[in-house]
Amino acid sequence: MRALPPRPLPRVPLIGLVPIAAWFIVRPLLDPVPPLPALYTSVGFSIFAFLATIHLIPALGPSFVKAGLKGGDLLKPYCHEIPMSLAVYLSSLLSLILATMLGFLDDVFDIRWRHKLPIPIVASIPLLMVYYAERGNTHVVVPLPLRFLLGTLVNLASIFSQGSMALKSRKH
Repeated sequence: MRALPPRPLPRVPLIGLVPIAAWFIVRPLLDPVPPLPALYTSVGFSIFAFLATIHLIPALGPSFVKAGLKGGDLLKPYCHEIPMSLAVYLSSLLSLILATMLGFLDDVFDIRWRHKLPIPIVASIPLLMVYYAERGNTHVVVPLPLRFLLGTLVNLASIFSQGSMALKSRKH
């Protein structure tokens, strides 16, 4: 079965979102100031981030496939190569954003522990899905300036297990 070509992005709705996002960003600077100016700004930047994501993922996908950072979509009946590293980056960004939001909400609203506990669990789901999709691979490529110290790859599983053993052996 052949893969269907991707649908073209609709231009009019996407271009129409640019002035709306700009209005949300500029609105808190105008009098009268809205009751939640940070919310207006966040919505505006979120729309711009959405537009950037919609345009950059299709544009950068072939570059990742050419570099060999590709894999098959496991939920499709056909074998079509898709860029896999984008999923790693997006899932790590999503987990980081959720963890940052937890810290912000805890500082502002003083959240109780019973409400705080599920948020890191939900924040870890994107990274766990990537871990599952990579079949348990926990190696990370070291940046070029640090390779003379650490080598090309670092196995995070061994670092995590050593750290957890150190915490367990610590006496109170």
